[in-house]
Amino acid sequence: MNKIIFLAASLMITLFISCEPDEIINEPDPKLNVVGLWSAGSVDIAPVLADSISSVVIRFRTDSTFTITQTNTDNLIVSYSGTYSIDKEGKSSDIYPITLNKTSPATGQYIGIFEINEIIEPEEMTLEIVQTIPYIGLTQPYPEFGFGSTNNGDLGTTNISRFQRIE
Repeated sequence: MNKIIFLAASLMITLFISCEPDEIINEPDPKLNVVGLWSAGSVDIAPVLADSISSVVIRFRTDSTFTITQTNTDNLIVSYSGTYSIDKEGKSSDIYPITLNKTSPATGQYIGIFEINEIIEPEEMTLEIVQTIPYIGLTQPYPEFGFGSTNNGDLGTTNISRFQRIE
């Protein structure tokens, strides 16, 4: 019996040591795991948007595509879609840069920052983004300056939304 256990342990150690670094499966970093469905409503929507938007639902997919469904205060629903990317190296603390390239209904680009609090249930994502293409006169927030850094801090915290993970 001891020989079988020793042989099994030796085989596992040999297999582990012989793996190339990119063959070792790493668990995804929960601080970067935006994939899923996120929702914000009422008090969670950025104050600069709250007068015209009553809810926002964002779906981030594993293929780096997104869909945003926004319900206006008049109950009109508008959907946007495109691709997203996260700059894993550009982080500051647990705040990461994110870019959303909108392809529908019209092209555009949003650049901003996000942070995921995976400790609470449901998980919460803090998001601050700005439309950069077409340019609307605002500058993007940066991770090193933290939340509230849109337009060099001129907007304070009014451009920050909080989303809860639905799935």
